[in-house]
Amino acid sequence: MVANSVPLEILDNIIWRVAHDRSVLLNSCLVGHAWWEAATAVLYSKIELHIGYDWDGTQHRILKEGATTLMDTLALCVYSFAIGVIVTRHQINFHSSSPRLCAKVLTLHMRFDAPAPPSALGSEFLSFGEVNGDQLARNLRNLRSATLVDCLLSRHIIANLATYTRLTNLKLRLSPNPQHWNIDSTSLKKLTWEVPCDIWIATEDGARDCWSSAVHVLEIANTVFPDLVELNIANFPRMASDADPHPFPPRTPSKTQEITLPRLKNFRYQGDVQENERDSILRFLQTIQGSLTTLSMKFGFDALNQNQIEYLPHILSAAPKLKVLEIPSRYPREERWQSHVLPVWSESTRASPTNGIEYFQMWDIGCSFSLEHGRLFSGWDSLKVLKLGAPLFEHDEHDGRPHFDEVAPGLMDFVKDLPQSIEELYVELDNSGVVADDDEDFDPVAELPAEIFQSLLRLRILDINAWIADIDRSTGYIPEKAVVCRRCRNEDDPDNNSKKTVWISRLECIYQEGYASVTESAIDLEGDFQGRDEQEPWLGGGRTWVSQKSTHWAEGKHLLSESDGPEDMPDSDEEEAESEQE
Repeated sequence: MVANSVPLEILDNIIWRVAHDRSVLLNSCLVGHAWWEAATAVLYSKIELHIGYDWDGTQHRILKEGATTLMDTLALCVYSFAIGVIVTRHQINFHSSSPRLCAKVLTLHMRFDAPAPPSALGSEFLSFGEVNGDQLARNLRNLRSATLVDCLLSRHIIANLATYTRLTNLKLRLSPNPQHWNIDSTSLKKLTWEVPCDIWIATEDGARDCWSSAVHVLEIANTVFPDLVELNIANFPRMASDADPHPFPPRTPSKTQEITLPRLKNFRYQGDVQENERDSILRFLQTIQGSLTTLSMKFGFDALNQNQIEYLPHILSAAPKLKVLEIPSRYPREERWQSHVLPVWSESTRASPTNGIEYFQMWDIGCSFSLEHGRLFSGWDSLKVLKLGAPLFEHDEHDGRPHFDEVAPGLMDFVKDLPQSIEELYVELDNSGVVADDDEDFDPVAELPAEIFQSLLRLRILDINAWIADIDRSTGYIPEKAVVCRRCRNEDDPDNNSKKTVWISRLECIYQEGYASVTESAIDLEGDFQGRDEQEPWLGGGRTWVSQKSTHWAEGKHLLSESDGPEDMPDSDEEEAESEQE
């Protein structure tokens, strides 16, 4: 057959061009041995073992037939069209062996879905992998990335971790039970560990949202993953698919001092911290101070108050090489839009040889902006990126309006004492319970950019977002009011550093519908400006609208495409409704 004589390089190119079409890949397996090898390399490169949950009246049913069939396919000397959750058992005889198929698996992702009650279902999820799980785990010799949940298959994979020499990224969603980690050390560089806790229940056994849970993970990591560079620990509410959490007895200071992790650069802890655990955190930071450059965690304070201000210098002293410091919000804000893109794990921020914090982020300081908060950062001479969010308090309990005229003076006082090293400043004002009756209500804040840029001479990016409700008292993917500013060279005098042009894009979302209006303006400023400028206004300038659809936003960045133009705006409410349905 001509198909069987295709050179391997061309065959691989053909297969990767149709990698998005599963049906074509499955048919390619029937052409011949070479085609089977190439197609299965794509089909099995990423395996998802998804076990769902079905509510049928008073009956609860675990939907694991498809995942079980796929696991058996990989573990035994049988081949079937078993990719994903939906399984079609058309067996073909190419004398395939389980090691050959498993060798093609580069990514393994496990996900169990179940509501919080009833907890009795946990044992059914836990038994997944009881049959053939050990064989599958031994065959995954080329695994590079894995997401594991608490079940017998995961325990078999954990027992074989040291044999996965290509594994670089591991995500665990299970209790840190030391009994399951009596294994050899590995060379893993990146680990994410989600710990199931009784977050809303004060339990006696310590299985709750606290720093002690993170310490148990650190103890395991110190032994099994000594070469970690990035570690992310998060506590989350225990679901029915999670086994009973391992008890977390409080850890003594000596336990924390035993943790070294000499190569750890990025550490993120998403969980609560009790007041009596703060000293333990400082001792942990002191043990890894030789390498840590990025830290993201809460320290048990409700706001950026005097107590937290006094605690921060201890953090900086314990980790003298720290460049990036983030204090997460109490509640996640995953659906919030931000015009900035620089992530917490920014390589550019980490790579600078200078000492001192260069990037600070805290989206909920718990109080209004003031002169005192600006003074907190006045000595941070290496600070380049500052991201802060504050609650937008109402004038009184029943007012229901955002009084931006009272916010603006405090915001300007905050800016005046900021260090001149700042290049990017992002500010958020948050209260989804207030509504601006008129666009002009935002004017006091929208008029601040000129004064702010003349105060911070290196500033080139300024975003001020107001997360308030629209007229329908709803919120969406982008702020209801915002000004997005970029400092650029003056077109008439581009080499003159004392004269700059600031482009201001003002966002208005009266309703959270398909599109938001953008008003663009430019102001010429004079001053002793320093540092580099932006190349162009926000989104290239010249825009009168932006789409509010989630498909146009990813990781806080607006996705421009060839079809993203004014001609795409719906001409009628009917067209917009049809577009939303699509």
